[in-house]
Amino acid sequence: MANIIPWVGANRIAIVPVFNRQVDSEPPPDWAYQVRNRVFYDPDPATGVDRSFQNYIKTLSYGTAWLEGDVFPSVWSEDATINIPAMNSLPGNHGYKHLVAVLPHSFGEHRGGLAFMDVPAVNGITSWARVALYEDRFLTARQPMGVWGMEILHMETMFLDLYLTNPNLGSYDVMAGAGATTHATAHTKQAMGWLAHGKILNHSGGTTDLNLQAISMPQPPPPGRVTAVRIPSRLTSNHFVVEARVATDQYEKRDSPGDGIPMDAVIIYEVVSIFTVFLRATLSVNQTFTIAGEGLTVKVTQSIPGGFSVSIKTTPGAECGQLREEIAALREDVRTEEDPFVRRQMRARIATLTAKATQLGCP
Repeated sequence: MANIIPWVGANRIAIVPVFNRQVDSEPPPDWAYQVRNRVFYDPDPATGVDRSFQNYIKTLSYGTAWLEGDVFPSVWSEDATINIPAMNSLPGNHGYKHLVAVLPHSFGEHRGGLAFMDVPAVNGITSWARVALYEDRFLTARQPMGVWGMEILHMETMFLDLYLTNPNLGSYDVMAGAGATTHATAHTKQAMGWLAHGKILNHSGGTTDLNLQAISMPQPPPPGRVTAVRIPSRLTSNHFVVEARVATDQYEKRDSPGDGIPMDAVIIYEVVSIFTVFLRATLSVNQTFTIAGEGLTVKVTQSIPGGFSVSIKTTPGAECGQLREEIAALREDVRTEEDPFVRRQMRARIATLTAKATQLGCP
C-alpha cells in the first residue's frame, strides 16, 4: 500500500524566489509582490477571478486543504542547482520542512516542474519543489497552475505520477496531465483525503440508473446524485470507476492550450493500484461502453446540470450456478459436522466462495 499523506487542513510551506546567474536577468521591482500573489491571491485584472495556487488547492479539495507560509527574500544561485541556495537562505529556526523554489521562467534546461520528497535535510528542509511564474524568458506567458499543482501535491502528499500508463488519464487528472490545470479524479481525491470513503458508490450487480455529480462540483453531492461509482472486476483484483467530468469552473474549462478537460464526458478508468490507472473510455450522451468478459455495460443516458445520468449493468458470471450449489452444500454440511476444526475449515471455504460470487456479480 502506497504511503499517501492526506492533505487536510493547513500545510506550511516556505516560498523562495530563486534566480540562476547563468541564465536570469534582474527581476522587475515588483517581483516579490508577483510571487506572493501567485501563491496566495492573484485576481485577474479583467475578471477578478483568483488565479492563485491557494484558490486552486482549495477548489480541488472542496475547501479542506490550504496553504500557509511565508515568501522569503529572493536568492541568486551560481548555476542550475537552485534548491541548495534556496534552502540555505532560510533564517535559523525557520520551522519549515517543505520549500517551493520559484524560478522566473521555465524556458531552458533544468527549469521545469520538479519535486523531491523525504530527502536528507538541508537547513531543516526535507522536501522541495521547483516551479516558475512564467513559461517564457520574456515573462509574458504564465506557467499553468497545473504544474504547481502536480509538483506541490507530489511534495505534500507523496502521491506519484499517473502518466506512466498507456492509455493514462491525461488531462482528466492533474497528476497525469503533465501540467494541465484540471481537477483530479475521484480516485486521486479520495487518496488525498478530499472525498470521504463511502461517497463513491459500490455497484454490487444488476442494473442501476444513477445521476453522477461532476467531480468539479461541490462534494458530497445533493440527494439523488452520487460522486462516482466503483465496480469490482470479476476477472482480477482491479476495479473500474465511473465519474462525470464537466467544465463547470476555471480549472476544467478549455480556455488556453493544454488546460482544461478534453471534453465533457463520463469517464471510465481501471484502477490496478494507487499509481497504476488506465483510462478505458470517455462517453458522451447515448454512447455505451462494454467489456464482455467482465459482463459490464455503461451507457450515458442524458446530460443533466453539472453532471450526467448513466445506466450501469453487470451480468452474473458463468460460474454463479456452480458457486451457489457448492455454498449451499457446505452450509448443509456445517450443520451436521461434529468436528469443530472441520467446521471452521468449511466456514472459511464458504466465506471464500461468497466473496468470489460477489466479485462475479452473482445474484
